[in-house]
Amino acid sequence: MKRQKLVKLIIGFGLVAVLAISIPLVSGCTSPAATPTPEEEPIKVGIATTITGALADDGRMHVRALEMARDRINAEGGLLGRPVELLTADLGNYTPTELAAVRDTLKSAGVDMVNYNWAVYPAVTDYLMEIDSLVMHHGWVSVDWQEWYDNKDSFPYWMTLNQTEEGYGVPYFQALTNPEMVTWDFPNKKAAIIVCDLDYSVVQAEWWREEAERAGWEIVLYEIHPVGNVEFGAQMAKIRQENPAIIFMSSVISTEVIAAYADFLENPTDSLFVITWVINKPEFWSAFGEQADGVLGTVPGFFMVDSAYTGSNPEYQTYYAKGRAIWDECLERYGERPSLQTICADDSFWVWAEAVERVGSVDDYDAIMEAMFDYPYVGATGTYGFDRDTHAGSYQAGNVPLGFYQIQGGEVITLAVGEGENAGKNIEKITDFQVPWWLE
Repeated sequence: MKRQKLVKLIIGFGLVAVLAISIPLVSGCTSPAATPTPEEEPIKVGIATTITGALADDGRMHVRALEMARDRINAEGGLLGRPVELLTADLGNYTPTELAAVRDTLKSAGVDMVNYNWAVYPAVTDYLMEIDSLVMHHGWVSVDWQEWYDNKDSFPYWMTLNQTEEGYGVPYFQALTNPEMVTWDFPNKKAAIIVCDLDYSVVQAEWWREEAERAGWEIVLYEIHPVGNVEFGAQMAKIRQENPAIIFMSSVISTEVIAAYADFLENPTDSLFVITWVINKPEFWSAFGEQADGVLGTVPGFFMVDSAYTGSNPEYQTYYAKGRAIWDECLERYGERPSLQTICADDSFWVWAEAVERVGSVDDYDAIMEAMFDYPYVGATGTYGFDRDTHAGSYQAGNVPLGFYQIQGGEVITLAVGEGENAGKNIEKITDFQVPWWLE
């Protein structure tokens, strides 16, 4: 029997932004206080992230990652013997006023590095380049990368873990129809696609659709909605009319996915409900609890959650051990499980910190980048060997592991991990698929 229908969610998204700038105190017995030596001066890391706005949940996890990394490195004596300090600036909804404020705040503070999570508008790139500091980026979409690449001769000091969303949609579809992972007899070969109007989401959805059509599937709905939309009645009416075997929602915004899934639960169809980035966000899990059981999702980058990796791949063992340590620390410190944003941010900090230690300088950006080019970094999300042309640690799908997930018992469980060009076909199974409760 189907569970009792979920009462219509009232979705509120109130966020309070707190900008905290800590000013180091210099103590002494004489007046005036002695000027600190260069070895004692803090190394300033600017965090350009979304404290408010539609992607505030990513920003929260980004800041937490850097707070934990800062405290770890300072507890070990700092970086080059100097304490690391953080300065957070809010990208908000990426308006020109907000972006100018981020630029001015971080530039006037004289930050030694800008740690930047992925954004959705190339305008951010223009503003961050004006800070004249090395930028460490978790990963960008093609339009953002192109904006920097066109200007890299005048501003070369930009490094990113991952480049572009292109190609990810292909293994996402392949894994869903891989009988080694999804052990369910599809009632038809029809799919509905709901897409957020952001480049990252649109490009993934286009690749997903192309792969589905190559496999002989019929796309009965393909609709792009405005950013921040929470009304999906029309789309669900069409879906209920067509009853497709798969509903694929490509969005990175929690409120959108929560709203769409709530509408779906009003009268579920005989469909798999599949989401992308939001599968790793606590906002989705907490909104539904066990009502979310059966939802499938996938994200780029190794991210073992409530499953343990017990396979034979030694690289995966390393990724899992590092990621699990961050997971446990975040849960103990903040009382909330991390998202993939946390793990990516941690990697982007330490790849820079290790390069700084090898070089022995925090402001010789050319040497720091050379150290990144010369020494691949093994992190919690993958192994990154930076390309001298693109400045990316990995390029497109096939270069970092892809994780495929399902919510089971109110927890996000890793079903399989795939890697390479056929990451959706050549998978390493971790956990058994469970038929969603609304299909029982």
